[in-house]
Parts: sequence; C-alpha cells; structure tokens
Amino acid sequence: MSFDQEFFRNNRLRLMIEHPGSLIFVAANTPMQRSGDSCFPFRQDSNFWYLTGIDEPNLLLVLDTIKNQETLILAEKTEIEEIFDGPTNVFELNKISGIKTIISSKDSETLLKNIPSGQKVYLNLAKNRPNMAVNPHRQEVQKKIKAYSKKISDIRPSLDHLRMVKQPVEIATIKKASEVTKEILKLVSLEIENGIESEATVFNFINSQLASRGLTHAYEPIVASGKNSLTLHYIKNNSLINSRTKALLIDCGVEYNHYCADISRTFTLNSDKTATKLIEALKITQARIIDALKPGMQWKELHKLSEQIMIEELQFVGEKVDSQTIKQYYPHAIGHHLGLDVHDTGDYRKPLTENMVVTIEPGYYNPKNEFGIRVEDDVLVTSSGAVIL
Repeated sequence: MSFDQEFFRNNRLRLMIEHPGSLIFVAANTPMQRSGDSCFPFRQDSNFWYLTGIDEPNLLLVLDTIKNQETLILAEKTEIEEIFDGPTNVFELNKISGIKTIISSKDSETLLKNIPSGQKVYLNLAKNRPNMAVNPHRQEVQKKIKAYSKKISDIRPSLDHLRMVKQPVEIATIKKASEVTKEILKLVSLEIENGIESEATVFNFINSQLASRGLTHAYEPIVASGKNSLTLHYIKNNSLINSRTKALLIDCGVEYNHYCADISRTFTLNSDKTATKLIEALKITQARIIDALKPGMQWKELHKLSEQIMIEELQFVGEKVDSQTIKQYYPHAIGHHLGLDVHDTGDYRKPLTENMVVTIEPGYYNPKNEFGIRVEDDVLVTSSGAVIL
C-alpha cells in the first residue's frame, strides 16, 4: 500500500488534461503555531500531497499546461533554519514526486513575471472556515500571483472531482486504516467490559494503542458518555463515568499513510436495557441502508431512505418517532466522502458511483434517553452495491 511516483505523476497529468492552456498553482501548507515558537505536528495540504506525495512545508507546485512543464518552487531557508530544521533534500523531493524542475523562490519571480496576458491562472484558494484559522500559505501565494495576474480561478473543484473516485491503492489504504481502527475499538470494548472510570481512561487507551502502532488520529476522537453523546462533536473527553451512565459513544479513526478512517461505535453501560435495544435498532438500520445503497443513488435519496428505515426500526422497539421528529433527533447527514481528509472532497450533488468511499452513519440523539447513538462504518461503493471496508 505504498504510493509511487506513477500515482502522483498520473494525478498531475489528469489535472493538466482538464485545463489546457492554463497555469496551475497548488500551494503546500505551512507549519501552524501551537504556542510561542512551537508548532503542531505538520500536516500537508491534501491536494498538494495528492499531486506530489511531498510532506515538506511552504512549497509551491506549478503546472504549465501550455509548455507541458512541472515545476516545484522551494521556500527559502535561512542559515539558522537549516541548522534547526535541516536543509531541503532536493534529490528526495524528485524521487518522491517525479518532478525534475525544482527551483528556489528567488527564481520564481521570473516565472511569475512571464505569465502571458490572458492565460488562465488557477490556485487552490483558501476556503473561509467559521471559527477556524485557515492555513496562511495559500493566501500568501495568492497575493504574489495577483501582482502579475488579475484573475485567479479556484482549482479545488477539479481536484474534488479527481479525488472523489478512489484508485485501487487508495481503497486498499483506507481499508487498512479502517481495519486498524476496528481492531482498536475491539480492544476498547474489552476494556469497557472490565469497567472504566472516565472518558479520559478510554481516550488515553486509544492514544496508547495508536502510539504502539506508530500511527496518529485522523481527527480528534470523540469519547462521549451519557448526555455528552447528545453533542455531535463533543471532544472534551474528560467526564467521569458512574453507575447511572447508560451509554458511551466513541467516534475515532486512524490515519494510515495519509488516508483516514472514520468509525463510530456506541456501547451499553451498566446493562441499560434501553441503550441495548436502541443501539441494536441503529445497527439494523445501518445494515439495511448499506444493503440498499447502489451506484447511481443521489445523496439526498440515500438520506431520505435512512430516515424512513430508522423510523421503522425505532418504532419497532417502542420509540415514538415520525417523519417530523426524526429530523430533530437525527440532525446530520447519513454520511460523507472519506479519503485524505476525514470529510473528504466531493460534490454532493453528484450521484454515488463505483469506487467512491463514503461513511454510513445513522445517529439518534433523543434527550429523553440521556444519551446519543451513532453507528458508523467506512463503505466502498461497488458496481452493484456497497461493502464495508
């Protein structure tokens, strides 16, 4: 499940074919401050990695579809930065990506000055995120390009289209990430059977399992007990668990070779009968949805079907739900694309097609029960249906 030069070269070629007569810029991420002069662990921009395989920060990929030329622009490093962070290994960048022309940012000014008037220019533009700081390197690159080209179009929709349907090596890698995640969740279930005192106990256990495998989280895990599990993205993971706690919801995923898993399980605590029957109802709901999933279905169609199935299964075990109340107790979508990002790129107006990888995650969050439930797996759309990875 390794990604070779051919994978990245083909991705660049596919993108260039879609945009003849264009100049395409794709900016890497820059390290993000944690505190003082310390940074969070570096995570590459997914589009940049998809085209190059490089995890080095502050680089810029340039694809000239007129000249059929690929160029990688390096960030300038001071002598002090080279001492502390090490020099850039140009040979290694070429070996990974297959890009032969690698220049310094000083030399890039000539490239920018020579942009022909009227040539279509693209960049992976920065997307505004509410209550979240966007990685600044793309904004810096955008300012530089604007000095030489008045109009810059967004290349991300084209990359969304390419990344939405997965290649065999991507599917195999996501499958591995999912398998390891389920392996860890199985061990978590044994810990729960032996008794747990807090959400933090489970959170730390998951962390230790990842560390022992040399892996990282695909996203911040959710370990939500009791009423905390009514909050969809609860991440405090620090509440105590006692004899009155009815259920524990865990939503976590391994990142394996840059690709994400995203799996949720809900566990009964203290032998609570209501939790047991509702969790089983959601498991049956999920199984029926996956069985009904077929290529050609629209996301809206699949979600509506998930509501209908969930109503049937919940009513069967005595829950008072209907087509109106289900929207209140099931407030999120049935799933999302999965890949290099946990909420991967994709056009949700387009139908599901073969070799898409998506999550199927019915959830039920009724406050009267004092807990929420989510059952989630990573699913491959096949030529005739869908299979859990």
